[in-house]
Amino acid sequence: MNKQFLIVGALAFIAAGAFAQSNTAYTDQSGAGSNTSNVDQVGSLNFSDVDQVNTMSAADNNVSDVDQNGDENASTVIQNGAGYNYADIDQDGFHNHNTAMSYGANNDIYVDQDGRYNLAFTHQVGDDNMATTNQIGSNQSWIKQYITTWNTDKSDGNIATVDQTTTSIWGPKNMSWVRQAGDYNEADVDQTGLSNESDVASWGNYNEIVVLQVGDDNSATTTQTGNSNTATTQQRMFWAPAGIAEGNVSTVDQDGYKNRSIDRANGDDNTADIDQNGDWNRSHATSSGDMNSIKVDQNDYKNDAWTYQTGDGNSADLYQNGELNYSFIEQNGDLNSADVDQIGNDNDSYVDQNGNSNIANTYQNGNMNLSDVEQYDNNNGAYTTQNGSGNTSYIYQA
Repeated sequence: MNKQFLIVGALAFIAAGAFAQSNTAYTDQSGAGSNTSNVDQVGSLNFSDVDQVNTMSAADNNVSDVDQNGDENASTVIQNGAGYNYADIDQDGFHNHNTAMSYGANNDIYVDQDGRYNLAFTHQVGDDNMATTNQIGSNQSWIKQYITTWNTDKSDGNIATVDQTTTSIWGPKNMSWVRQAGDYNEADVDQTGLSNESDVASWGNYNEIVVLQVGDDNSATTTQTGNSNTATTQQRMFWAPAGIAEGNVSTVDQDGYKNRSIDRANGDDNTADIDQNGDWNRSHATSSGDMNSIKVDQNDYKNDAWTYQTGDGNSADLYQNGELNYSFIEQNGDLNSADVDQIGNDNDSYVDQNGNSNIANTYQNGNMNLSDVEQYDNNNGAYTTQNGSGNTSYIYQA
């Protein structure tokens, strides 16, 4: 048992009724060998607590390196056995808080916070997990990677990376939540601006989530259940590297195997709601402009949905239930509306709207039906209903 209590300050003495504000570090290490802790604090009223417990060998190892520079920063590191846990915490600024907890073996935690009032919480249970948090300004991050109820042995190879930057340390915080249970899941969250929120979760194996948000008040929620699903959400101005997007909302829910979702918002106040259940479904949604909305609901096997919007106030609503259905919607202009429902197998729908205030509603129930709607100019209305198999409809309006 190695028990340490350290008080470090610019002045380490008490004299003439006055005393220096001091930093505090607690280190409590237990185990047969290989525990190492290095705490270096500069400033005043910084606090560090490192507790490392090694539960019987696997070559021992627990390494913690905490470096704090500034005032009133606080760091807590708890690592528990058996074989190689490593935590590297570096905090610069004022009143940054970190809690890093690793159980199991071969867990890595890296936290780097620079600014004021940053909060980082990392909790890992299992084997071979790695979490990286980098925050500049005033942000909050929560990462949890742990064992699932259906895999009680361990949770292997999960990776979570959170990178957040606020454009003003006095403005609203960016917030990120990452939860991963299973094996070899990966989450990458990058947020720059003010008051952005990301909430991502993967339950299963080999799932991947990527979130990129640049601007203010953007929100991304992604939930994946199953194996080998991939979801990418990007909300920013694509044509200007420094451009920002505001008030966009993305919600992605995927359940099954190898589903793919890509959602891009280029503008302000766009919404996207993607729900895919089954295997090998794909959705690609892109909005360029303001106040556009996309809703995609796909069920079963190998359905494809492609939606592109350019302009303001456009709406696309797509529902596909069955196998090998395909929908393509392109909207150029303002206030266009497209609603596509396909039930069955091998149905194809194409909607191309160019102009303003056009309406296209397509309903197909059966197999191997084809609908093609092309609208040019303004205020056109196209309504298609097909039941059965092998039907074809073509509408051209200008």
